Amino acid sequence: MKKPLKLPDFKNEEEVQKFMENTDFSKYLEPSDLKKISFPNLKPSKRLISLRVEESLVEKAKQKAEKLHIPYQTLMRQILHKGLEA
Repeated sequence: MKKPLKLPDFKNEEEVQKFMENTDFSKYLEPSDLKKISFPNLKPSKRLISLRVEESLVEKAKQKAEKLHIPYQTLMRQILHKGLEA
């Protein structure tokens, strides 16, 4: 049986960072203590791709995105997503 982990009172994030870097958690935790968790509110990771499209299409996207007050790449991603879902 491992000894219980007692967390100190942290005054700031720097103290938390130092504690995390300098603590050997294997003294406190067994593999069976770990549980699988999920973070449903995290944004999905994005992958950079290269896609050749006509310059006029990019300009149209930029103009429409400007009217909507969003970045044009976001608009293009939304359009691609909607097209794939249809």
